[in-house]
Amino acid sequence: MEPPSITPIRRRVPHRYVNVRVGNPFQVRVGKFEIPFGLEETTNTMELDFIYRTRGSDELAPARHKGVMAHGRLGRLLEYEFGGFTGDGDNARVWDSDNTFHASDFAITSGHEQNVLMRRAMLVPELRALYFSALAEAAALAMEPVVGAGMGWLEWDIVRQRDLTAQAMQLDPVKPFTNEQVAVAMDEMVAFARGRAAFVMCQAAILTGTMNPLCVVP
Repeated sequence: MEPPSITPIRRRVPHRYVNVRVGNPFQVRVGKFEIPFGLEETTNTMELDFIYRTRGSDELAPARHKGVMAHGRLGRLLEYEFGGFTGDGDNARVWDSDNTFHASDFAITSGHEQNVLMRRAMLVPELRALYFSALAEAAALAMEPVVGAGMGWLEWDIVRQRDLTAQAMQLDPVKPFTNEQVAVAMDEMVAFARGRAAFVMCQAAILTGTMNPLCVVP
């Protein structure tokens, strides 16, 4: 048996790991690296048949996370990989992973300066006008009254889905949040739906110089 060897820690982000190699049949990797899910995702880009990975691999594979993995090659045809990880990978979508329901008064230009493409697009009058027009149209659709419901479409749909899942959620013995936490979060989403569309329409009007005197936006 060849003597054990240790691969130095890789300094390039996003991978950081140590690989202990006892021999081809058995190696152990510790650190942050690709979760062994999907052969295309775990194959080096230099060894792929095409220039890019497929969209399915990019979106569905869990990607990287911290953990430990045993892997190796048995003979010439069989390779194995299995391990344990501290999370679901960089591609995992958690319930609060974005700013969709961040705040009803979240500025519609937030992040524009940090995004080069968006910053440049806003310098083109036609694109700027199209952007704010599309936002106002989407807000109007969200506020469109639902017949017999006494509320706008977005609020109605959130309430509808809350009521559909309420019983199953309350009876779920392994949910990561308490019933009280879920109830508070749902109330916040309903409040968001009530105020967000009006805020977007008014801020878009202000930024395009067509402000409605009824709009009061900080």
